[in-house]
Amino acid sequence: MEAPIMRETSGIQPQGEQPTVLVVDDEPAIVALVRTMLWRAGFTVLEATSPEEALRIAGSAAVDVLLSDVMMPGMNGYELAAKVRSERPAVKVLFMSGYRDRAIAESTGVTVDDASLVRKPFTQHTLVSRIGELLGN
Repeated sequence: MEAPIMRETSGIQPQGEQPTVLVVDDEPAIVALVRTMLWRAGFTVLEATSPEEALRIAGSAAVDVLLSDVMMPGMNGYELAAKVRSERPAVKVLFMSGYRDRAIAESTGVTVDDASLVRKPFTQHTLVSRIGELLGN
């Protein structure tokens, strides 16, 4: 008999509804892994594998946190975040990347701010803690 899957609770959920995180990465496997991490921590998770898809979702769904890869084809994560926040200024933003700071700066023209970036690979604990910090928990 298999052990039941335990749903970890991080203690960062506010009372009432669960926070909703929109996960955006052009790698479907990363989106699936992050979705599982966040779901196990009690978040509602929306997912997109392109910035354009993320913009459609953010335009029609309540999103508390945008968790976006920095380096994506067509539109980088910083550009995506600016567009989402122009319509929904209250959305919190956390970026994720496996690239070094210099590569990010050269590609995006943006200097990396470690306060708004979680480095790949990351653990569930690290990711949930960083999102909790953004939400003020």
